[in-house]
Amino acid sequence: MKIYLLSILLIISTLSFGQSGDFTYKLKAIDSAFLSFAGNNTPGAAVGIYQGGQLVYKKGFGLANLEYDIPIQPGTVFHVASISKQFTSFAILLLEKEGKLSIEDDIREYVPEIHDFGETITIRHLMSHTSGLRDQWSLLAIAGWRLDDVITKEQIFTLLQGQRELNFSPGDEYFYSNSGYFLLARIVERVSGMDFDDYMQENVFTPLGMHDTHVHDDHQMIVPGRAYSYFRDGIGYKKSVLSYANDGATSLFTTVEDLSLWMNNMFTYELGGEELIKKLSARSRLNSGEYIDYGLGQSNSLVRGHPAVGHGGSDAGFRTMIEWYPEDSSGFILLSNAGNMDQAALGKIREVLLEERETAEEKARPEVITVNPSAYSDYAGTYGLNAQFKVSLIATDPAFVIDTPFGKYPLDAHSPDYYSAYIRDAWIFLEFDKTKPYLRLKLPGETLRLYRLDGTKKLELKQMEAFTGTYYNEETKTYYDVIVEDGKLFMKHARSGKAEMLYVGGSIFGTDKWWLDLVRFEKKGNKVTGFLLGNGRVRNLQFVKT
Repeated sequence: MKIYLLSILLIISTLSFGQSGDFTYKLKAIDSAFLSFAGNNTPGAAVGIYQGGQLVYKKGFGLANLEYDIPIQPGTVFHVASISKQFTSFAILLLEKEGKLSIEDDIREYVPEIHDFGETITIRHLMSHTSGLRDQWSLLAIAGWRLDDVITKEQIFTLLQGQRELNFSPGDEYFYSNSGYFLLARIVERVSGMDFDDYMQENVFTPLGMHDTHVHDDHQMIVPGRAYSYFRDGIGYKKSVLSYANDGATSLFTTVEDLSLWMNNMFTYELGGEELIKKLSARSRLNSGEYIDYGLGQSNSLVRGHPAVGHGGSDAGFRTMIEWYPEDSSGFILLSNAGNMDQAALGKIREVLLEERETAEEKARPEVITVNPSAYSDYAGTYGLNAQFKVSLIATDPAFVIDTPFGKYPLDAHSPDYYSAYIRDAWIFLEFDKTKPYLRLKLPGETLRLYRLDGTKKLELKQMEAFTGTYYNEETKTYYDVIVEDGKLFMKHARSGKAEMLYVGGSIFGTDKWWLDLVRFEKKGNKVTGFLLGNGRVRNLQFVKT
């Protein structure tokens, strides 16, 4: 499961370092970035540096298995999480090249079991995360599943068939959804007549010489030389169990050495051809005409002033990244089995590969204007994605300031309802609408809804009791009880247990569970009739009071 809250914090933070010495010397500097994994009792990472058509550096740090002291090698097999997505898209594009489908096709031509939402969802929408489909992992967690459960293809497909509403109209927004990539794998199977792993072996892995790579859709399958994942609990390490038996969005098992062959093909176009490969990373376009950084399974960014293409991944304790630089014929692969992987290591690798380029500080930013400071007071306050991720907007005369986990930053106005700030090497944008209870926070590659919060008010017992009862959601076939215990309000699920509800204003609550981020109760008159549940990948999931 991708830990999206951590991703939000990281997405607006880029580390960079100065450079010195020749390239060979700088390669040795990578070793120092992984000193924390150099002992004999920690998980670690496999690292590969690609340059000019070959792997010029490959090394393992730490242990693949803590129980048997098995070291990580460049040939150690890792679960690479969402790096898998570009391979799934590649398969779709191969089928399109053969004339067997078009990525503009309605997905219901191939998976008619998916509900007819009255709006066309195309294959392209699935590939670019613009379909509006709710995310499978978030829905499973809401339904009481643990993400270390055995989760099969059949179970996910059944869940997705139950969706009756979209997060938004297809093509309107970019909103990361693993559901889309699960369905893409089903489309590959139905069009090709082959199991997804068999198709990938025959048409991708074998032609590229990726002999230690497979799609791991059988959690009982024995994989020689594999790494297991771990997390740090404050004292030491514990297993971070992963028992997925599904594919498409994740579950690719591979090595640094095999991924270097995939990266090389991104430069040579030998398999698939130039037109197909460039489609993978070409920026996608929303209905509004706005372009987003995500392509079709690969994402674009600017690193140290250099255009970069790649994708990261995070499941259980696995933290993975593949990134290459088209103008520099170089790139890197980082596969880690430590949930506490130090993000500074990424910065060190990028420093070794790329000279810092001077770039314009502002990129495609609207004109800055002067607005009446009274507009600031309209929007001043605290806003949150949930009870944990919050920002405050502070109105002064003449300044408008955003207070973030990284510090306070001035906001520039582009209209009375549109502002921006430059925070740690990235522009963020705040878009307000007085008719809505939230602001839109635009980060590089992601747009979030932050609701206005009021954590100062405390509810009396009688007020809490008005929210108690049993609530049911038809899409996930899930019940939650809202109860009062010891003067506190809780949500209770038969399997996942209790979560304390933290009051944030109006009829809005948050919890410390990532899948129960924001609970907005609905009323008819003075009577509570249900609530809308949201998290980083699901919006407005309707629960009705029974």
